[in-house]
Amino acid sequence: LDDTVTLSQDEDVLDTWFSSALWTFSTLGWPNKRDYFDRFHPTNVLVTGFDIIFFWVARMIMMTLKFTEQVPFKKVYITGLVRDEHGQKMSKSKWNILDPIDLIDGISLEALTSKRTADLMQPQLKQKIERHTRESFPNGIAGFGTDALRFTFYSLASTGRDIKFDLGRTEGFRNFCNKIWNAARYVLMNSEEKQLANSLDSKNLSISDRWIISRFERAIKQVDLAMESYRFDLASQQLYEFIWNEYCDWYVELSKPTLWDEEKNPENAQATRFVLIFILEKTLRLLHPFMPFITEEVWQKIAPLISINGQSIMMESYPTYDRKNIDEEAEEHIEWLKGVILSIRNIRGEMDISPAKSINKLLRCVRDQILEIHTVLLYQTFVLLCFFFRFLLSSPLWWPGAEQVPWETLAPGHGQDAPWPHGAMRAMSSSWHWARCCWARERYGRLRVARGCGKRECIPARQDVRRRLASKISLDCIMQMPGCPGSEPFRAHNLVRECWWLCEHVSSAFKRHVR
Repeated sequence: LDDTVTLSQDEDVLDTWFSSALWTFSTLGWPNKRDYFDRFHPTNVLVTGFDIIFFWVARMIMMTLKFTEQVPFKKVYITGLVRDEHGQKMSKSKWNILDPIDLIDGISLEALTSKRTADLMQPQLKQKIERHTRESFPNGIAGFGTDALRFTFYSLASTGRDIKFDLGRTEGFRNFCNKIWNAARYVLMNSEEKQLANSLDSKNLSISDRWIISRFERAIKQVDLAMESYRFDLASQQLYEFIWNEYCDWYVELSKPTLWDEEKNPENAQATRFVLIFILEKTLRLLHPFMPFITEEVWQKIAPLISINGQSIMMESYPTYDRKNIDEEAEEHIEWLKGVILSIRNIRGEMDISPAKSINKLLRCVRDQILEIHTVLLYQTFVLLCFFFRFLLSSPLWWPGAEQVPWETLAPGHGQDAPWPHGAMRAMSSSWHWARCCWARERYGRLRVARGCGKRECIPARQDVRRRLASKISLDCIMQMPGCPGSEPFRAHNLVRECWWLCEHVSSAFKRHVR
């Protein structure tokens, strides 16, 4: 400037952070026009980054308390700091920022390079910025849409301090939008101009219909809990898991046999068709705050099919959790079916069998085998309880020697008079652990290690469980086992604990496996 130009400071300009400190009440007309101030102040939640807590948040609280004697907000939601794919802080000076419009609509490489190198604060960095841009985006940026970008930031809203932005995640959520669109097309294709059920009539609902209704109620509950705790990442994950994995991957496929067999079972097909639309419509309402545009578009087509004629999905009520719709029996059946299907798929993959090739499947029912095992265990439980009470009546808790005990009176036909050393108690404990191990293998379908009496024994993978169990813990086998002089005595209360454990688990096993 010329020396004759005189500069003077404006007397009506506040310091940046000082003016920001007045933001909570000065923007609402305080102190002269108090209509908005009295109506909206104080607010509920402030959303901000952790790097300006002292510069802005603390100053707002102090200034608001000073001039209004009110706390400006009750909760502060602190977000992480968004960084680029290399972990660097996004900054205009570095020109590694991304314009959300470019992520929504897409931009070519040349246009992106020109945009990043224009009006630089440090012109000497132009070549470096251009090279970095071409390396990071060799093909420019494809358009991902608003919903996919919004859902990406929801999924990244974790409790960490840094958010490493990755376009690959945004691309994945664009595919998620396509999944919703294709599911809606399937529902419309199988429902338009076709007869539907009038309500959720339980007598015509299939197991898969009841299952998806139950799973949707659980999804509502999980989303509500996540939203209440400001865990938007968990809420978005729950929505993604339900829509993609449960509704689209499983229920849509499970509904096809019912719809294809409509001529034989028209009422079941109508009920399934109604459930398809009913769950999709409520799912769109649950997803709407996260993806407002695609949910509005699809809802306008889906809702009239079940006589919902609202102007917009925004005007509809948000789904609420209803415990009455939980169906644990249906969930158990479908989880079993999913386990069978996934096991077959894994076998196909391990054996390199093409999915297009038809194979024969053999399913073995283990109900009778399980029933026999449980019967043997119950019998042995009763016998060992008799041994224990006989032991209490005639012996101390630690047996220092041997005593003749009339076994025949306790278990007729199962032995002769024999000494009662503590080794026999240890043998029974070892067999007891083996029985527990055997039951665990039958229940979970994999090897278990029996931990009893200081030794370990693995169950062979293809051993006849009933034969081994019957021979291992038979009374004759227990009686013929020699004593173990010098070993640590077996405490009587351990046998009580083992008996109680097996009684409890055998009874629960009957409930699970014997219908």
